[in-house]
Amino acid sequence: MNVVLFDGDCHFCQASVQMILRYEKEPFYQFASLQSDTGQKLVHKHHIMDDSAVVIEGEHIWIKSQAALRIIKRSRYGIIPYYVGRLVPAFLADKIYDYIARNRHRIIVKQCHIPTKAERARILP
Repeated sequence: MNVVLFDGDCHFCQASVQMILRYEKEPFYQFASLQSDTGQKLVHKHHIMDDSAVVIEGEHIWIKSQAALRIIKRSRYGIIPYYVGRLVPAFLADKIYDYIARNRHRIIVKQCHIPTKAERARILP
C-alpha cells in the first residue's frame, strides 16, 4: 500500500494533495487524512506521530521533509528538485518543513478543488 497521510483540516494540505494528483507521473499513491479512520489505523499500526505529512510505501515510512522529497521524486518534474533537495541536510530540511507546517493554516488557498471520480477512488475512508 502506498499512502500519503495529510491533515484533512488544512486547506494548504488539501491543495498539496491536488498538486500531487496533477503532477504525478502515474497513479501511485492513495490518500488518507490523518483524521480519517484509515489514517488513524495507519498511525497506530506504524507507531507514527499524527502531526506531519507521512508517506508510506509498503513497509517504508517517510515523514516531514523526507516525505515531501519522496513525493517530489515521483512527480513528473521532480527528479532534479529531488536530488537538489537531497543536498540539504535532513535536520535543516525538517526545520524548513516545521516552519511551513506551523504556518500552514495562514497560507491562503483561493479555491477548493472538487475531485474527479478517479481522484475520489484514490482517497481512502
